[in-house]
Amino acid sequence: MSITTLSRIAAAILLFIALIHLPIGYYTFMRIAVTCIAAYNAYEARNDANKLWMMFFIVAAIVFNPIIPIYLRHKSEWMPVDIFFGVAFLVSMLNKRGKI
Repeated sequence: MSITTLSRIAAAILLFIALIHLPIGYYTFMRIAVTCIAAYNAYEARNDANKLWMMFFIVAAIVFNPIIPIYLRHKSEWMPVDIFFGVAFLVSMLNKRGKI
């Protein structure tokens, strides 16, 4: 398994765990980790000349960035965002294998 695949699995797991009510420290850690993973995968997608996935990973890095965070008022507003990006990170692995 490549580092790219493992990083996408890790991001998806972190995003799905974020659906549980946890201390704020977890969400800060998750933002940092998902941003780093998304930035790395955007770079990898650029190298693969895959512009659609590159743009997706750039958007993910922007949404979860801890430096200029996007604030939503309630956790329930973040839940669909976390689910969408978690599923998309998993789907992006299919593309890496040439299935999408």
